[in-house]
Amino acid sequence: ITGIVGPNGCGKSNIVDALMWVMGDQSAKDLRASQMTDVIFGGAEGYAPLGMCEVSLTLENDGGAFPAKYIKHSEIMVTRRLHRNGEGEYFINKEPARLKDLQEIFMDTGAGSKGFSIIAQGMIGKIITSKPEDRRMLIEEAAGITKFKARKKESQRKLVQTDQNLLRLQDIVGELKRQIDSLQRQAQRAERYRNIKNQIEDLDLWLSSAQYIELARAAAEAQAIFNEAQSMEIEGDANLSTLQGQLEVLKLQILEKEKAVEEHQTVYFDKQSTVQKKEMEIQELRFEIEQARRNEQMTGTILQEQQARQELLARDKATLEEQVAELKEEAETLTASFTEKNDIFQNFNSRIGTVDEDLTTKRRELFAVGQSESSLDARVNSLAAQITDLSDRQDNEQQVLNELREKQVEFEARRKKVSNELDKERQMQLDLASDVDSFEANKKILTDSAAEKKLEVESFKDSLNEVASRLYGLENLQNNFEGFQEGVKQVMLWQKTRTQELMADGSVVTHFQPVSEVVEVPAEYEVAMEAALGSRLQMLLSSDANIAVDAVSHL
Repeated sequence: ITGIVGPNGCGKSNIVDALMWVMGDQSAKDLRASQMTDVIFGGAEGYAPLGMCEVSLTLENDGGAFPAKYIKHSEIMVTRRLHRNGEGEYFINKEPARLKDLQEIFMDTGAGSKGFSIIAQGMIGKIITSKPEDRRMLIEEAAGITKFKARKKESQRKLVQTDQNLLRLQDIVGELKRQIDSLQRQAQRAERYRNIKNQIEDLDLWLSSAQYIELARAAAEAQAIFNEAQSMEIEGDANLSTLQGQLEVLKLQILEKEKAVEEHQTVYFDKQSTVQKKEMEIQELRFEIEQARRNEQMTGTILQEQQARQELLARDKATLEEQVAELKEEAETLTASFTEKNDIFQNFNSRIGTVDEDLTTKRRELFAVGQSESSLDARVNSLAAQITDLSDRQDNEQQVLNELREKQVEFEARRKKVSNELDKERQMQLDLASDVDSFEANKKILTDSAAEKKLEVESFKDSLNEVASRLYGLENLQNNFEGFQEGVKQVMLWQKTRTQELMADGSVVTHFQPVSEVVEVPAEYEVAMEAALGSRLQMLLSSDANIAVDAVSHL
């Protein structure tokens, strides 16, 4: 027996109260306080009040009746801490613990807040005058059955809680049983939805693939047409440049030819005027010759005197013939070299002027003698030949001019044709560009639509996965016949394992069906039907009486 002695007010009771408090006493009255926070030091003269109270009790473990998890420790330190705000903490070996863990340490040891090991002031009188039930607690503590009573009480509390949980579980099971039929129908609808959804996805994929192939083909054709149009445009531009160059060359040639023709026409008109003058002079000469002949007949004597002059005129005639030959050579040179026509004609005109002067002189002489007729005839023939040659050359130049004009008309027609073809090619290019723009716009629309379809497919996949998950859970419930009464469940499992028959086509013959699967009502009447039939929804309908008898025998 350990006793604490001392004068009044030295703190004997405080030590006992501290021991009872650290061992888990929850009664402020037993600790001589009105509330639990009164155990915290409130301050004194020269000492400030504290914010918490803490007591630690160290126990020596000598193999006593401690819980198994503390047997390996040589010492066990129990600590209780209380803060001014009412928050309490418990520690065992400086590790946070529960009040229950702390109380288990002192059970069946006689120690503790209600144990018999601590006899406080007035406790003996209280034991003597206490009721038998109160004394029984001390006896049970001394007998070591307090721990078992606490465990029994805890077990009973858990049993009550378990019973309550079972009641709640039965309510949940009943609710699930009422919902399972609806869920089965939902599962069937989900299965149909999944099948239809798969078909829709297949059709969407097929349609998208067909549209993509068609668009790719159209794009390839449009690109080929566009490339061909580009090559045609490049070739047309090259041809147009070539034709334009040729056109410029032809225009220059036409201008040169027209200029040459104009020059030839000027020369021709000049020569024609000269020839007309010469013809008039020839007529005059013929008239004079005729007059000379008449004079010769009249004056025969003069002829003899003029023979000498005739010889002189003959020599002049030869000179004139040489000059005519030179003129013929000059005319041939004019034909051979077109660029020297003007100079030759000027020289020819100069020589014609000289000849005219000589001819005028000779005409006067012939007028006197009348012996120069043959020379003049030759001169006339030469001039006529020159006129014919000039006319032929004019005809040739006119023919060349006509050919050039025809070529100009033909070239203009070709130029217009090429211009029209080029305009058509440019229009085709614009149309192709418009088609390409339209194709790009349609492609963008289809791409956006495909993206939207993809998002819809992803959304459908998420919904499908969710429905599939629910369907999987419902199938498990259905395969295990969860929600049915035990007897119905046993019969259905027995049917599943023993009495299902596989037909030739692989189908399954089911001999039992619950009423809930046979009866079909509109969705708005499902709740009313479930309420009306109640547990009868789980009754089984059999298609074979013998199988039904076997099922009853199985039960």
